[in-house]
Amino acid sequence: MMSLAITLPMAVAQVADPEVAELRFDRRFEKGTASTGLSLPQWITGIDQQGGTFYDEPASWQVPASVADGTGRLTIHLDRTKLAGDLATTFLFSAEQATDFAVQLFDAQGRVVVIDLFGNLVEISAAFSTNTFIIPLAKYPTATKIVIRHIHGAVAIFGAVLYPVATEGPMVDAELNKLARKLGDPLSPENPIVKNLQNITSSAKVPAAPVPSATAAASTTKPVTLAMPAASTMVCAPTTATTMGCMCGVRRSTTGGPPILMVPPELPAIKPFKRALHILVEDSHGGTDMFNEYNFGSAQLARILSAQGGKVESTRQAAGFDASKGLTRELLNQYQIVIFNGRFNGRTIPFTDSEITAVSDWVHAGGGLLVTCASPTASDHLDAYFFNPLIKPFGIQFGWKNLEGRGHAPASQAPHPIVSGLSGFAIYHGVSVIGASPAEGVAEIGGESAMMAQRQGKGRVVAFGAGSALQNQALNSRIINQSSPHVVASNTNLLMNLTLWLSETVAAQ
Repeated sequence: MMSLAITLPMAVAQVADPEVAELRFDRRFEKGTASTGLSLPQWITGIDQQGGTFYDEPASWQVPASVADGTGRLTIHLDRTKLAGDLATTFLFSAEQATDFAVQLFDAQGRVVVIDLFGNLVEISAAFSTNTFIIPLAKYPTATKIVIRHIHGAVAIFGAVLYPVATEGPMVDAELNKLARKLGDPLSPENPIVKNLQNITSSAKVPAAPVPSATAAASTTKPVTLAMPAASTMVCAPTTATTMGCMCGVRRSTTGGPPILMVPPELPAIKPFKRALHILVEDSHGGTDMFNEYNFGSAQLARILSAQGGKVESTRQAAGFDASKGLTRELLNQYQIVIFNGRFNGRTIPFTDSEITAVSDWVHAGGGLLVTCASPTASDHLDAYFFNPLIKPFGIQFGWKNLEGRGHAPASQAPHPIVSGLSGFAIYHGVSVIGASPAEGVAEIGGESAMMAQRQGKGRVVAFGAGSALQNQALNSRIINQSSPHVVASNTNLLMNLTLWLSETVAAQ
C-alpha cells in the first residue's frame, strides 16, 4: 500500500487564488484539442501525445513496455505570457518497478530546453516518498511545453494537478534551518489541492481513503493513505526536522545553486579554495544532477563545493549553453573546474568529436577536469564505454574490473595529495582505471587502481572509477540514511582534496 501526504510552500501576501489545472487524461485529448465542456486554465493551450494511447476506462494515458525506448510523450502546451512563474506539479501514475519516465521542457520550435528535470520519476518518487515536484519555469522563459517522456517500461498516467507558485525570496541559512523544523504539515481537508487530487482519483476510478481531520492529522506522523492499484506510485511522506522537505517543499539557494538542506553533523571542517572558482557540474549528457537528492545524485557534492567557496552551476544553467552545440570551448572557458560525476540511468547523449576536442584544449589551457564512473550501472561497464572517448586524449581509460570495498592510497608509494591524510574512503560500486606514465596512481581498491591523476599542459585531470563515493549516498547520511558519520567525513575530505588539487595550478582563462 502506498501513501500520500503533501507539503507545499504557503503564500504570505493576500492575492487572488491562482488557476489550478486539474488534468484527467482520457480520450477527449485524442485529436490534440479539448472537447466541449473541458475547462482548462488560460495558461494551458492544449494537450497532445505521441506513441501512447488515451483510455476512458480507466481514464489514463498509457504506454506499454513493448514500445521502443523514448517513444511515448505526453505534451502540455503553455502560454508563457500568462504563466511567468514556477509550477508545483503532482502526478498520479501507476508503473512497474523497472519503468523509467522523465519530465522535459521544450521551446516553441520543438527544441529541448531541459533534457531531464528530475531523473526517473519512478525512482525519485520512491526515494523521496513524493510525487509532487516544482517545475522551474521561471528559470527557463523560452520553455512552452512540459513533456512527460516515456523512457522504457509500462506506465499509466491517470492525471496531474498543476498549481502556479511563487519563487521563494532571499533567506539566510539560519532562517532556513528554523523553517526546516516547521515544514511537513499535511494539507487540511479544505485545501483545494486535496480536492483536486480526489476529483482525479474519483474520475479515474482510483479508490482513495478520506483525508483525516486536522485533529487526526496533528496527532500522528503517518501519511495519508490512498489505496492505489497494484504496483502504483503515488506517495509523499511528511518531512522531519532533518531535511527541508520533499521536492515540493525544498528551498533553493539565493545564488541559484542546488536546494539547501540542513548540513549533516558529521560534515568535517571545510577546506576553502585559495581563490574564487567557477565550477561546472556537467549534466547535459545525462550525468548525475546537482539539483536532485536521490542517492545517485550530486546535490551534496555541489553544496560542499559551494561551502569551499566555489560558484557551482550545472550545464543547463550555464550562460550561452546551446544543446545543439553541446560543450564548446567558449562555454568551458567560463569555468576553472568541470566535473562529470557519472551517468544516470542510461539516458546519455554521446560526446561529439568537437566536444572531446573542446574539453582537451580547455584542460591544456589550464582547466581542472574530474571524470568518474559513478552510475548504478558502473559494474556493467556502460560508464566506461561512455566516458572513455572523453578521457582517451589524456592517456587514461576506465577498465573492466569491478571494484568493491574501501579505497586507500597505494602502499607502494608516498600518498598523493588527493589522499594525503585520509585513512581511506568508502565506495558502493566502481571499475578500475588504467593509465601509464605520466599518469599517477592515486588510490586503489582490492589491489586494483581506482583513481589516476595527470597534469596536462597547464591543467590537470583526474579519472575516478568509483565515483559512487562522491554521490549523495556517500556524502550525506541525512538524505538516504545509508552512510555512517565516518563514511561521510572521509568521503567529504576526499572530495575537497580532489577539487583543491585540481584548482592549485589552474591558469586564468
